[in-house]
Amino acid sequence: MRNPKNIYNYIKTFNKKNKAKFNKSIFSFNYQRGISLIALVVTIAILMILAGITINVAFGENGILKSAEEFSNKVQNAQEQKNQERSNLLEELEETMTGGVEGLISPKITWSNEKATLTLNLTDQTYTVYYKQTDGEYTQYIEPIINLNHGDKIDVRLSKENKPDKTVTINIIDIQTPSATINLSTNSTNAGETITATVTQTDKESGVNIAGCKYIYNQVNTEIGTTSSAWNDATVFSNKTQTIELTANEKGSYYLHVLTIDKAGNKKETVSEEVIVEEVPGIGAEVIATADDKNAYYGKTVTNYTCENSAGVSAWKIFYADSSNIYIIAGTPIHYRYIPFSVTNTGTTTTRKPEMRIYRICCWI
Repeated sequence: MRNPKNIYNYIKTFNKKNKAKFNKSIFSFNYQRGISLIALVVTIAILMILAGITINVAFGENGILKSAEEFSNKVQNAQEQKNQERSNLLEELEETMTGGVEGLISPKITWSNEKATLTLNLTDQTYTVYYKQTDGEYTQYIEPIINLNHGDKIDVRLSKENKPDKTVTINIIDIQTPSATINLSTNSTNAGETITATVTQTDKESGVNIAGCKYIYNQVNTEIGTTSSAWNDATVFSNKTQTIELTANEKGSYYLHVLTIDKAGNKKETVSEEVIVEEVPGIGAEVIATADDKNAYYGKTVTNYTCENSAGVSAWKIFYADSSNIYIIAGTPIHYRYIPFSVTNTGTTTTRKPEMRIYRICCWI
């Protein structure tokens, strides 16, 4: 059995020899394994801190989401407060303008034959209603107020015992547009020929302002507009119901445009149905001369014809034909006042008869 002292010395000697090697091994192990573990722990710790900060910033008591929610609520509350203030202001303004009668009285205006009738319907029967027109005196309201015109003003007062009077002014205003109807004598004709249109313009409110009503006959198939400058040169009506003559000298589709204006200034344009204008072909003298029935051409319009007497003639028409000549007559007569006086050798003047009408005649070969 070994001596304990010798064993102790052996271990001591062994430790001295292997201490450096053993410590290096242990250090190397700790260095290689420990640094990676610490980095991982530190990284996780940093991530957790950042996550905590982010969550706190976003969801914390003073976080972004909380601040955004509070800001949104403040904006909404401010908007609601502004809307309420606006509503209160409008109510105060309406109270001032209507005298506080809103909900107490309901006025109704009806029109007939260019006159208005005002009916005041009282919703609170504890009030007594009085009214006056312009500078007149107040009168107790018993029945509808009649024979009112556009632009009239009616002052209404509501009275109640132990209550201040409430007043309101009601304006009689025509806001309805007038209307017009157009009845054409025909929807087709020939160039140079005349058709008629009967136009009736009505406005049961303020009435038709006939001095401002006009018409145009052109080839525009849609409205030209009530404010168009084309109306500056248009023909003015003289009556609310009037028959007018329409003539087109060229082939095409034509439309009658009517501008109706009422006394309140409301305007309405009415466009007629299409009028088809055809061009009449010329008729040769030889055709008529060789025809068995020359009378069949009587009254036919000759187009594109002029002679020395054509001034002021809208159309020439055939009235006679023989074997060599065709005679045409002007579509419009010469009034007697255009016929010059004739003087005899003795100085006597031949007078003109008022009923005389002279038609110009030409020979169309």
